[in-house]
Amino acid sequence: MDRTGEWERIEAPDCVEAHHKMFGDGPDVLVRIRRTSNGYEVSCSAESRTAGPNDTIVGLSASLPEAQELSQQEQQRWDEDMSQSAPSLRGLRLVR
Repeated sequence: MDRTGEWERIEAPDCVEAHHKMFGDGPDVLVRIRRTSNGYEVSCSAESRTAGPNDTIVGLSASLPEAQELSQQEQQRWDEDMSQSAPSLRGLRLVR
């Protein structure tokens, strides 16, 4: 899958909202918003071919809009981190 692809909104059990993205040579990432007794929990799960899943709580919020903002920020962090770790092809020549 393309590194610049969009995050896909998916249905996930026990989630108010969930977004998924597979990075081509990297992890399969799921960012979730769950309802708690005090508000909302934003969490992230990343799994690769060699490790995973690795679950992390991103943050807690009192309102859904705030939780959605945390989710968006986490998705952006993943996009930025994966784009920085992408190997650069600049300066390489195609040999036939």
